[in-house]
Amino acid sequence: MITNHDSHTKAIYPVYNLFMDHQIELVYHGSIDSDIADALINIFEHFLYNKDAPVKIQKRAFYILVEALQNVVRHQAMPNPPPSGGSPASLLFQYLNGHFVFTLKNLVNDERIPEITKKIDSLNALDKNELNKHYKKILKNEVLSDKGGAGLGLIEIARKSENIISYEFLKAEKGLSWFFFSILVADKEKEDSVEPAQGLEVARELHRLLDGNRIWFVLREEYPAIFPQGLSHHVTTVLQCSSSGDHAERFRTLLEPFSGLCQAVSHIQLQEDKRPCLVFFVRDENSLSMYTGMPVTEKSSGKVVDFFNKLFLPTPEGEENNVTGEKEWKNLKRLTTLLPRPPRIILQQASPSQKFVILKFTF
Repeated sequence: MITNHDSHTKAIYPVYNLFMDHQIELVYHGSIDSDIADALINIFEHFLYNKDAPVKIQKRAFYILVEALQNVVRHQAMPNPPPSGGSPASLLFQYLNGHFVFTLKNLVNDERIPEITKKIDSLNALDKNELNKHYKKILKNEVLSDKGGAGLGLIEIARKSENIISYEFLKAEKGLSWFFFSILVADKEKEDSVEPAQGLEVARELHRLLDGNRIWFVLREEYPAIFPQGLSHHVTTVLQCSSSGDHAERFRTLLEPFSGLCQAVSHIQLQEDKRPCLVFFVRDENSLSMYTGMPVTEKSSGKVVDFFNKLFLPTPEGEENNVTGEKEWKNLKRLTTLLPRPPRIILQQASPSQKFVILKFTF
């Protein structure tokens, strides 16, 4: 149950550091269809309620995310199977001191690269008034195609963001490339400046770390408030769309005892400078696993291991757990009946004074 190694965990600590260093809130790394897009939009809407950005910035950010995801759904190339070692699409969401950055990735056929490049470069060269005139001209004169046509999605993103669209192409395989594009929705009243291109740099690194690792969905959460009710519903929807209904239902039944477990771990760290944890969803053949990762001191890592041994290994009847009350302890014990196998603890050295603790739940 306790180990130093797991096939998917080499990427988890580097991803954790990226999340902390670049204020990343969410990464989705897989196929994006209209159902997945709707679920991701609902998750983002949940995040909006907990941000202090002005309402007008929140509205613009919401509109742009909807438009950007629709652009991916309409225009992505859909090879079957997708390129070896690469996800067909992704979404990265950052919240930087009141500014929103969205970076998306999707596959495109190489012959479209000159057309996309010309279109974005021409939009980036226009000021606000010119963009509005261009938009009206397109609406009046262009014939819309069955895919939404005339590049209206990109025009709308440029108009609403009031910033350039940063983009680049990365070769996937013969005839296909990944198209990365990043949009900044900035609060102009904030003094802090944010470069939209930084979203591309982070997305490239995540692309390198996540592709081939079967990590397809990562959320930043605050201990002990893991998966509040509204968010858990939308996460379950993503699971239903991206895996099997059985996986989603098992996740739903795990939520209450899992949240209790997170609270118990939080109590163990009570005297420490707590940082957010990350929640990872990983496909592994026919199973789905959920990992949480967080740094703790050397002293706390030993307490977490002891706590897990008492919870998931046979212990003498009546032995005190010293962390939770009797009712909470019985609720946590439900995990032993709900999971097909006991959770695992994976310990990695984060620094001379810290361990990185990863909890793995397979369902």
